[in-house]
Amino acid sequence: DLIHHQPYDLITFTDEGERVAREVVRRHETLCSFFTEVLSIDEETAADCACKMEHIVGDTILERLIAYIEYSRQSGNGKTTWVEGEGFVQNA
Repeated sequence: DLIHHQPYDLITFTDEGERVAREVVRRHETLCSFFTEVLSIDEETAADCACKMEHIVGDTILERLIAYIEYSRQSGNGKTTWVEGEGFVQNA
């Protein structure tokens, strides 16, 4: 019930399919952002891991990751990121 399909025709999303697809993309982008911006993971590794996790991460965790990323981006004190050998540091 997520797609419309007729033989030899275009495949399109149903309204529910569109909603599910957008939510998966939102989860993927959030996880990638957290991994790259906060944990300083390279983009390829972040995307690979996000692809695996986007299907299982709970809503509460996702919302808190989003809140942390937004706070970090908007904070006047810089953002906290992972630095290899040092751990989390506050960037100016």
